[in-house]
Amino acid sequence: MDKNTDNLVNSFLDHLRFEAMLSNNTISSYKRDLEKFKVFLDKNNVKSFLEISHEQILMFLESLHKNLKESSISRILSSLRTLYKFLVREGAIKNNPFSQIKNPKKPKKLLEILDEREVKNFLDSIPCSKKLELRDKAMFELLYSSGLRVSELTNLKLRNIDFDENLIRFVGKGNKERITPVGKVSMYFLKKYLETTRYKIECGLQSCA
Repeated sequence: MDKNTDNLVNSFLDHLRFEAMLSNNTISSYKRDLEKFKVFLDKNNVKSFLEISHEQILMFLESLHKNLKESSISRILSSLRTLYKFLVREGAIKNNPFSQIKNPKKPKKLLEILDEREVKNFLDSIPCSKKLELRDKAMFELLYSSGLRVSELTNLKLRNIDFDENLIRFVGKGNKERITPVGKVSMYFLKKYLETTRYKIECGLQSCA
């Protein structure tokens, strides 16, 4: 790397320190990012930051993907965009070669789904000896058995539950009315909650005599 490039980098770091008023830790992070870029350029016989080509930038990105996470790569790209924006401002180059380089997309985490045994263990672990426990037990059993969303469950009315046929009528996604069957176990706990507990909870909330 030639001396002129080192001078430009030092000027950039001074800009971060005295004009941007960044903390020492942030400036150190910039230094580490620029050092990674400098090592890559040296290995590829590029003598100056000002001589980087689009193809070499893509090669640099490829090298980063081999060892770093998407978040680290995004931080390095941000540092280099800021460097080259400074170099454009200083008249060292005409265009920022990193302005059109997009950050890598973070992979979406797949939802972990419980298997049937894990769900059964969870439902069996819910106590139901107290008022609120029985309410929660009935809610979770009903959610699992019917496949209702939480919002659909909270908006469910008693008149929409057919206890004889074990069916529930509800308004689902798209404001469409749907009917779904419900298992006997969930209906058992729902009936038990309604017959023995619901009134007591409502009285407690309303301070019934």
